[in-house]
Amino acid sequence: MRSSPRASIPLVALALAGLSVPAQAQIAKGASKFLGNITSQNQVRSDFGTYWNQITGENECKWQVVEGSRDNMNWSGCDAAYKYAKSNGFPFRFHTLIWGSQYPSWLGNLSTADQKAEIEEWMDEAAKRYPDADMIDVVNESVSGHAPFPYTAPLGGAGSTGHDWVIQSFKMARQRWPNAKLVLNDYNNFRWNVDDFIAIAKKVKAAGGGIIDAIGCQAHDLSATTGQYTNPEMKASDLSAVLKKLHDQVGLPIYVTELDLSYSDDTQQLNAYKALFPIMWESEYVAGVTIWGYIYGQTWDQAQYSGLIKNGSERPALAWLKSYVASNMNPPNPLPLKPVSTAPRFSGSETRSGSRIQLAVDMGRMDVVFERDGRPVNTSILGRR
Repeated sequence: MRSSPRASIPLVALALAGLSVPAQAQIAKGASKFLGNITSQNQVRSDFGTYWNQITGENECKWQVVEGSRDNMNWSGCDAAYKYAKSNGFPFRFHTLIWGSQYPSWLGNLSTADQKAEIEEWMDEAAKRYPDADMIDVVNESVSGHAPFPYTAPLGGAGSTGHDWVIQSFKMARQRWPNAKLVLNDYNNFRWNVDDFIAIAKKVKAAGGGIIDAIGCQAHDLSATTGQYTNPEMKASDLSAVLKKLHDQVGLPIYVTELDLSYSDDTQQLNAYKALFPIMWESEYVAGVTIWGYIYGQTWDQAQYSGLIKNGSERPALAWLKSYVASNMNPPNPLPLKPVSTAPRFSGSETRSGSRIQLAVDMGRMDVVFERDGRPVNTSILGRR
């Protein structure tokens, strides 16, 4: 049986006695935008909530990882990130549904009809498991030369728009997630492939039906050194200009989804954060920022120097980031964050006259469930001495 928050107060106090609540002091706690990060080596680190208030699974929710063997799905890693987000009131990003990398190799052995059935099953199962995912990267890296999905025929192929398969992916996602923010995500869309990306995003938006909510810019293209690539660091003025261009031409909010500023030299990284991060954080077009890893030596190989904690110590860029955000807690946001309770879910128990009452409290919804010996009990016992 469910009871109102007011009626539950006596037992809540009893249930919380002896329960410890971990302190949460994220950098952007209480800010108008989230500042998120990703899992580290397939786990949520114990210090995650000390810094970040949005989470994305780096690999755990990708189709190949979940269903490397046909019809054998392992959601454990994705579950962990999702449950962590929901228990802490953090936005959860599902990354990703349709992508031309890290998809199951066995798809290539199937007929078009069977491929379509498997795509539908993949989305169905993800929707059942994560019905209230906050953000979903529906299609990732669809720009030609990036990593467009190779099996587009089941999704309508190129069709009349040249990207019918992208549009159909979004239609299918919207059917399954009516309330999630659905995102078209890609890389190099701050610098070299901006127009190509804009063209695809406009097609999806023009399809109508509210099937797309935002665009995602990975932001791997900002650093001067990224893996084997060496490019001039993007100028702050150019970044500001391209954010405006993306917004004005596509007409959708922007998420910065995979930011990494990769420098082995602490001063270089610090200066890069000082120059570029405020442009994104203070932009009226940007709804939130996710950094792609924070432990030095555990970030992906194309940004191996991007970690913000090295040998257990915060690098200067992280120290600056904490101070900067604390002084800029209310930047404009085109997609204001939903009010959420940061209180964790609790469970507890009480024994009365030989009977044990189990208590579970979901502080996010303010629901209370009472059980005695595994069976619901009448809430008239509340307050009884």
